[in-house]
Amino acid sequence: MRIFDILDQLMIYFRALTKSVPFISALANLLMLGASSAIVINEIHHNPPDNTVRQEFVELFNPGDGEVDLSGWRLSGAVDYVFSEGVKIGAGAYLVIAEDPDTLRETLNSSALGPYDGKLDSDGETLRLRDSNDEVVDLVDYKTGFPWPVAPSGEGASMELLNPDLDNSLGSSWKASAPQVSLNEATLLGYGDNSWKWRPGDSEASDPISSWRFGEFELDESWSSNVQSPVGYGRVNGVTINTAFDDMRGNYTSVFLRNEFEVAPGEIPSVIDLHYVADDGFVLWINGQEVERLNFEGEPSFGDRASGSRDEGKEYTKSIKNPGAFLVEGKNTVSVQLFNSSLSNSDLGFDLEIIRPKLEEAVYTPSPGSRNTAFSSNAPPNIRKVRHEPVEPSSNDAVIISAKVTDPQGVKSVTLEYCVIGPGSFVPAKLPHPVPNIPVNNPQQDNPDYEKGWVSVPMIKNGNQGEFASGEDMYSALVPPNDNRSLVRYRITIEDTEGARVRAPFIDDESLNFAYFVYDGIPNYEGQAGSSMESLPVYHLITRQSDYADCYAYNGGKQISQGTQARFYYNWQGAMVYDGVVYDNIKYRLRGANGRYHNRGKRSMRFRFNAGSYFQARDHNGKKYQKKRRTLTTGKGFDNRGTLTYGLNEAVSMFLFNKIGVPGPRTHWVHWRVIDNEEESPDKWRGDFHGFNFIIETYDVRFMESHGLEKGNLYKLINQTSDWRQQQRYQAAFAPNNGRDHSTIENQLDGRDSPEFIRAHVNVHKWNRWHALAEAIRHYDFWPSANKNMVYYFEPDYLPANNYNGKLWILPWDTDASWGPTWNSGHDVVYNALFSAGGGGADGNSTPELWPEYFNEVRELRDLLWQEDQINPIIDAFAAQLEPLEKADSARWKGAPADSGTYSGIGGAGASSIASLVRDMKRFAFSGGSWPGGSVGNGGRAAHLDTLQRSYGEGGKVPRKPTITFIGDEGFKSNGLVFKSSGFSDPQGASTFESIQWRLAEITPVNNDGVQLLPIFGLGAEWKFLDDGSDQGDAWRSADYDDSSWSVGFAPLGYADNQVVTTIDFGAESSDKHMTTYFRKRVAIDNLEEMGTIVLGLQRDDGAVIYVNGNEVGRSQMPEGKIGFDTRASGSRDEDTIFDFELPADLFNEGENIIAVEVHQASPSSSDMIFDFRMSGMAPTVTDPSSIKLEWDADWDSGPLDVFEDSIQVPSSVVRSGSVYRARVRHQDSTGRWSNWSDPIEFEPKVPDLSDYNNSLLITEVMYNPSAPSKEEAGVGHLDDDLFEYIEIKNIGDKSLDLRDLRFTKGIDFDFIGSQKEFIGPGEYVLIVNNINAFEMRYGSGLPIAGQWEEGDRLSNGGEQIKLSFGGGDPIIEFKYDDSAPWPTLADGAGPSLALISSDDQPDYDEPQSWKASASSIGTPGNDESGIVYSSWRTDNFGEGQPVGSDHMDDPDEDGVVNLFEYALGTDPLNKSSVPEMSVKTVQEGDREFIAFEYKKLNDRSDVVLSIERSFDLRQWESGEGFTRSYSIQNGEGGYLIVTEISSLPLSQSIHQNLRLAVKLIR
Repeated sequence: MRIFDILDQLMIYFRALTKSVPFISALANLLMLGASSAIVINEIHHNPPDNTVRQEFVELFNPGDGEVDLSGWRLSGAVDYVFSEGVKIGAGAYLVIAEDPDTLRETLNSSALGPYDGKLDSDGETLRLRDSNDEVVDLVDYKTGFPWPVAPSGEGASMELLNPDLDNSLGSSWKASAPQVSLNEATLLGYGDNSWKWRPGDSEASDPISSWRFGEFELDESWSSNVQSPVGYGRVNGVTINTAFDDMRGNYTSVFLRNEFEVAPGEIPSVIDLHYVADDGFVLWINGQEVERLNFEGEPSFGDRASGSRDEGKEYTKSIKNPGAFLVEGKNTVSVQLFNSSLSNSDLGFDLEIIRPKLEEAVYTPSPGSRNTAFSSNAPPNIRKVRHEPVEPSSNDAVIISAKVTDPQGVKSVTLEYCVIGPGSFVPAKLPHPVPNIPVNNPQQDNPDYEKGWVSVPMIKNGNQGEFASGEDMYSALVPPNDNRSLVRYRITIEDTEGARVRAPFIDDESLNFAYFVYDGIPNYEGQAGSSMESLPVYHLITRQSDYADCYAYNGGKQISQGTQARFYYNWQGAMVYDGVVYDNIKYRLRGANGRYHNRGKRSMRFRFNAGSYFQARDHNGKKYQKKRRTLTTGKGFDNRGTLTYGLNEAVSMFLFNKIGVPGPRTHWVHWRVIDNEEESPDKWRGDFHGFNFIIETYDVRFMESHGLEKGNLYKLINQTSDWRQQQRYQAAFAPNNGRDHSTIENQLDGRDSPEFIRAHVNVHKWNRWHALAEAIRHYDFWPSANKNMVYYFEPDYLPANNYNGKLWILPWDTDASWGPTWNSGHDVVYNALFSAGGGGADGNSTPELWPEYFNEVRELRDLLWQEDQINPIIDAFAAQLEPLEKADSARWKGAPADSGTYSGIGGAGASSIASLVRDMKRFAFSGGSWPGGSVGNGGRAAHLDTLQRSYGEGGKVPRKPTITFIGDEGFKSNGLVFKSSGFSDPQGASTFESIQWRLAEITPVNNDGVQLLPIFGLGAEWKFLDDGSDQGDAWRSADYDDSSWSVGFAPLGYADNQVVTTIDFGAESSDKHMTTYFRKRVAIDNLEEMGTIVLGLQRDDGAVIYVNGNEVGRSQMPEGKIGFDTRASGSRDEDTIFDFELPADLFNEGENIIAVEVHQASPSSSDMIFDFRMSGMAPTVTDPSSIKLEWDADWDSGPLDVFEDSIQVPSSVVRSGSVYRARVRHQDSTGRWSNWSDPIEFEPKVPDLSDYNNSLLITEVMYNPSAPSKEEAGVGHLDDDLFEYIEIKNIGDKSLDLRDLRFTKGIDFDFIGSQKEFIGPGEYVLIVNNINAFEMRYGSGLPIAGQWEEGDRLSNGGEQIKLSFGGGDPIIEFKYDDSAPWPTLADGAGPSLALISSDDQPDYDEPQSWKASASSIGTPGNDESGIVYSSWRTDNFGEGQPVGSDHMDDPDEDGVVNLFEYALGTDPLNKSSVPEMSVKTVQEGDREFIAFEYKKLNDRSDVVLSIERSFDLRQWESGEGFTRSYSIQNGEGGYLIVTEISSLPLSQSIHQNLRLAVKLIR
């Protein structure tokens, strides 16, 4: 029978409203005959405790009283799974879907469907259950942390819904699964029980053969009853047989056994223990579910035999978790099929005991397939949106604390408890152990003072206090103002009218309470304004003074001995405050080995945050790091040589490691404040201010996730132990779980291994990169057996050749002794395998076969990265972050009393100033000098790398460095970038060529001091010039001089020099050349305010004078005094040098400027002449090193090409004007050795003539928010609206356009080169689509599609920038569309596209008036947009002008349908019998019915919007996504479309639904 029977009444009526005309309304009152409840996502196990045990699962529950067919349903979002045909879930039943069904069965005794695709995110994500029509039936957007439970995140618990009737989108509706810890031990079934029943295995016990295993099976006369165990025959070691099967031997090999036991109501345990003895084998079921087997394989049958007979008489114990998956309250049936290993076996024996153990403490246990352990028939009220405002109160602010609380039974009370912790009076929740001898195995005691001083206040509903507290169901209370620097803790207790109560935060949240921090801001310090000290993030640590002192341990008696576990124990507690968030009850300790207590300066520390409240840090630019941090690690800023570095050397090192593809910790500095004293600043040394602190990312799973590493085993080497267990930071799912990978590297890898063995166990490429940079920075503090200062990451490349261990990457750590001071020689365990190493664990062997690859990396690092103009700006940028706080840090630590902590005894360049430290690091890199631990020779580490790459005889085996020249169009036009290489030359022979490689990289220009330059124009620019030898006097320098008759050419300009691009005239006589040539250039500067200094770069031969806006600003190799046209240059040296002139920006104009240069010869007979020029602005101080373009990052790389062609053209799509690039080439020989990269050609590309594109190319249509997929589209997998997006371009010119140099660079990413449409002819359209298959299903095949854009791109539904570029970013078309009025809103999800009103000429794309919604309800891709508008229809039907009856609200034929509807739906406004065709009906989707509205309309109306609206009461109407949806669109005759739309709400959920058609005139 159908759920809904008939339409009780149907009303269609007409109504007219101004401008928007709801036309047809259908009211359906339906008779409900029955309904089914929705399926509920009931349990989620998203973060199992052991990564190697794949226990993830999702549980569904059917709370209804009827079976539901799940055929074609699916899980989406977090994981993907499609239910097979015929899958059903019964009334009151559970269904589990697992990542690994076998593992779930083995570990939690639950059968499951699966496996699903994907992983449940441990931090939370969205999980959806969709029906066969792809409608979302249930959705859970779970999280970790209040109001969601915390314990399910890695502690063993699943996340369980308290009651299936609750709203499972609310976090407080869920709780961690937990066992019942109050039950005592009990024997459910004992040894020697006399209630067993058995039958011989001479035939199957039932048909089907599994029926006998269930309690409802009725035993026949073949069963013997009330026999006592042990059962069997013969002699079984340690077993006395009570019931003998005397006829079994020689007759049958199996026996069927059954028994029963009782479970009292409410006492289903979380764990049961099986104890048994068995000879030979068996399979055991409880209530039909298999829970154990021994010595038997496969599906049991009566004639089968045991697979073995070992350990006769041994008692086995098996702990069964989640027995709720098969146990029931009341009677439970045990079924055992016992097997002998052969028909003639001499004995058989079996006995069984089932115990419910007493659990001393809660052991979290999921409950898949059974009622949730957290189930409550009356759950406490829901609480969420707990807030305090203001978020960061001052001492003058009272604080409103609010929470949203709801409960189906009603809320009885909401009570706020708060406790004020004054400055210097922090109260930890746990008491620390005394130091230094910490008993690490003893738990810390609760602090009895923690519960003292709490104040209770009732929270009032809808008290209208504050922004948040005034919302619906909001409860609030007011806390009075408190003193500056106070910590205010609070918690909330809620109770419903039936007595169910709970306190938030919940019991599994170790934060224990919410909190806020009262603060009046950073005070001035030693003459420095507090506001100026906020350039770095400000971190506050609130703790007890005695605890912080014990941790820092300036008192030697408090220092924990090295080599003890106490050093790893988080002994102290505090609260961290940052970014308006209080992280309360966190734990901390010191870190470090040899240098932990070095001197009396800052200490390196580690802070551990609570699950659910991990720390959200930001980088120096204020951008949130991708992953929250479980651990915050700080560095003391000096090394064990006592060299003060502030961590600058480590920050630069880690940046460079990440830059070259070796993941290392991200770093930043913070302003560190410690509140452990009642006074904020008793003196300048003992107050809150603690100066800089250096923050280093911690190695753990979040590190791998944030760096995009596949999850593999991770070990951070520790100086004091080589135990892999203590070094492990992450255990991967499929990796060895016994440290085998770690021990193989530590104990087996050495120079005696073959190259194949090394390659199998080590990612050699990554190690080469790591060690090349370690050589450059002199990160040497390790040796082959050192176990320190690095991290082992095992890439999950599991191969037989590496015993499935994965491949080692060495990652950087603890680089404090680098960039000068050093220890040891830098020979790690892999180095020892490749080269003859020194130090402990070295074996003196080597593997020369792997040397070429290593030295290739050294060469590349030196050529592309270890250059002054690359390294120095990075150092400067990091140093600039520190400089605003340098003075204050020095005041706090330099010369401070010993008891307060002091830099005394810490030296090095940093002890003088940060500027001295910067110079010292640059000197180390490129000049050389002496540092503790070893000097660096002349040329610094750059020279060391030069020597290193030639060591071991490599220098004589490498191909010679090639040269590169530019042979393309003059001026470096971006579509004519052609470069040429010199020939291949190799000392190992002429026939050894293997490959050639080209590269191009954008760089950030810098001056000689490493200061970043903002290019205005570069070398090779276009100039006007006068080369007739005339005397131009002074007028030619001025801005208003008429130079229209001058010649034009690209630099370098000159003659008789192989660099010259444009040759100039020197006169008729070679011995009497023109003495002077004049050059002029108009330059627009649009960002002068960004530049403090302008830098002019001049190349001249022989001399030159420079003028800016008529005023001389510089001269080179010219005499002093007045310069005339016949003045000779004062010399002829340095003709290839670029001379820089730094000028104040106020010499220039915002807007147009004139640069004039006169070049003079030293004599009339000079043999050559050259002129080139560049102009840049000096950028403000750069503090973001990632903004600096380094040559290491190639914008284009040809890759190795195995055919030697000496020239190549660079694609225009990789460059853009206004940027500076370097091009290089290198050669490789057949031994695998690469040459050095050539010296670079540096250039600034110019834009070619783009007028054809600018005049002829249009973006004519943008489908940015398509209508939802139809049922047919969804049925083939096109499930997302985004898949139907497209952009249309059109050529309105009269000639074909080459699209190969064009690409979309904003909005989407698409390159036309290599696409299906590389040219567009006159009048033609070209389409770029999101997904070709989806597009063609909706629009048909044969349309002019160039291709689909980059996977993952999508056009924003809220509007965004679209840019079609020439090359890498020079705009052809650029505009920003929007989804709100005055932009056409119909294009925002209703179906039509955003279309240009006119495609006759270039529009103003940014003007909304240039656009309309497409006439077609689904857009018109690849076709003209020729929609009709109301005014033209009116003229066609009523004549010119505005005759009576022609207004859109008129009804001239009196048929009840106004003109606007006649126009939109295609009927005759002057024919009363011509009325719109429409109907109301119900449609069936699966087992659900929906009310539907079907109408016929014309598809060429471009200025109307048709939409279906829904109402439940005929007063409030709603439309759009979530209310109604498209069901089908069919093509009718005569250009009509037949449209069916349905309510998104099935009639099972509301029988009173009203639909109407609304028509709106939009233009």
